[in-house]
Amino acid sequence: HAAFEDQAIHELIRQRGSNVHVSIEAEHQDHHKKFQQFKEQLQEILDCSDVQVREQKGYVFYLSFRLFASENLKHLHDEETLILPELHRLYTDDELKQV
Repeated sequence: HAAFEDQAIHELIRQRGSNVHVSIEAEHQDHHKKFQQFKEQLQEILDCSDVQVREQKGYVFYLSFRLFASENLKHLHDEETLILPELHRLYTDDELKQV
């Protein structure tokens, strides 16, 4: 999802001299790092043999993922309210159909 947006959609915006996409792209890079952290956290939980420690790690993971999910809703909102209007400002419908 993020790679397509960065390479295709944001490239269109760049080509017309706009930089409205910069913060969204930075968030995509941050998401990639967070996904890696989530994978590592989950592996630690799976590898943990102490039930209490595993539950504690699971709770920390739950809180981290829940925070990410809430922040991602704002990210999706920004994509819809910043990126898409800019695309339509810079390109005609016919030009966008070519993409």
